[in-house]
Amino acid sequence: MKIRVIIACILMVFAASVSAFALEETVITRDENLVTLDRAIEIAGMNNSEIKQAAAEVRISEAKLAKARGQGGFAFNLTGNYVRTVGGSEVSIPMHYHDTVGLVNATSATTFQPLTYFPVSGKPVTMDIAVSSNEQEGVSFVAKKPIWTFGKIQNNVRLNKAGVLSSGLAEKSTRLSVALKVKQAYYQYLLATEFQKVAQDTYDQAKAHYDAAKARFDVGASPKFDLIRADVDVASAAEDLVTAKKGVNLARMALNNAMGIDVNAQTRVIRPTSSGDISLQTDQLVTIALGKRPDLKQLLVGQRQAQIGANLARLLPTIAFQGTYAFLNTGSAFSQQDTWQLVLAADVPLFDSGVAHADVSQAKRTLEKLKQTEVQARDGISLQVNEAFLGMKESGARKETSAAILAQAEEAVRMAEAGYKEGVTTNLDVIDAQHGLNGARLNNAQAWFDFELAKAKLLNAVGVESEDELSAAAQK
Repeated sequence: MKIRVIIACILMVFAASVSAFALEETVITRDENLVTLDRAIEIAGMNNSEIKQAAAEVRISEAKLAKARGQGGFAFNLTGNYVRTVGGSEVSIPMHYHDTVGLVNATSATTFQPLTYFPVSGKPVTMDIAVSSNEQEGVSFVAKKPIWTFGKIQNNVRLNKAGVLSSGLAEKSTRLSVALKVKQAYYQYLLATEFQKVAQDTYDQAKAHYDAAKARFDVGASPKFDLIRADVDVASAAEDLVTAKKGVNLARMALNNAMGIDVNAQTRVIRPTSSGDISLQTDQLVTIALGKRPDLKQLLVGQRQAQIGANLARLLPTIAFQGTYAFLNTGSAFSQQDTWQLVLAADVPLFDSGVAHADVSQAKRTLEKLKQTEVQARDGISLQVNEAFLGMKESGARKETSAAILAQAEEAVRMAEAGYKEGVTTNLDVIDAQHGLNGARLNNAQAWFDFELAKAKLLNAVGVESEDELSAAAQK
């Protein structure tokens, strides 16, 4: 009996655990489409195609750097060959026997000068010697290394290091651009959702007013005009509601596309808490931007690359070493089986019809152009920061004004509805007050959207993704 009780308790605990786990899974499944702004930017960083392309460029630059570094080291090759011909090679040497008549010089008895030759036999005799067989094979091991390149390899490594840095800065610029797109799409989705809420409330209010107008008309307390007007308002509100729902769907798809996920995903968003204006002044923001903007840094890296390119374009000599060890050579009578060779080669370019000089001149002109571009970029960044700052201030002021108007519109609706119930105001007064409230709600939502987007543009102009990153940069 005790065993049964214990087993029953274990089963109950297990069932409760399974239920809790199932409930937790249900909650996760229900909320998996709910994303915050930070999470949306994080998802875009993992899935956005523009960021993936920029990251691929970084990896390509790193591979080029590895190749440049390897050009200064040893290179080892092992080659083998096997040759088969129709027939081998032979050399025929004539072997004649001659009678020779000589004349001894009177001044030197040791000098013998042949005069004529008489073959003993009438038919020449030859000896055939095999030079190579119809099959030849061999293996060679070759080692190569540049000894002195007068800075070519070092400058090439420096150039590719700058290339890695430049591609990394380009990726950072892409991430900032994508983050701004995600913020804009996120806020647009929130704005569309708010518009839908207003449209839904407008429709509900119009329907309620129609019901009230019909009830008053049925008892003869209001004219038919009020009933017709209420009916028209219901139809108009229904049309606006359909349009608002369409806007929500399109805004959701735009956000999904910015995040790099399926456009049909049922993503839901949370309205972030606004932190108010950015407290820094424009001169501080411009200073931070000039130190943080990756596009400006990329221009400076480009200047460095142009300088290195000018050095690489010069005519410079090269000294290299090559060692060869050939073994297992067979099939030839004139080569040994194992041989080795050491070579120290120098390549000194003397004249190239002005090609190198033209390349150096081009690199110098490119450097001058990049310096002028840097000046323009600095001025443009300053202008961009100031415009974004003024836009944030202007939209912040409109947000405060719209909030005050919204409060007044809510009070006007409350007074109109109370007067309509008491019979001191007409149905038209109530409808006008509610239209004013709905307009105030839309203006307030639009002002909030404009303010948040202006602040996002200001952060982007400075070269940061978040206010925390801006605060950290300001403290340095």
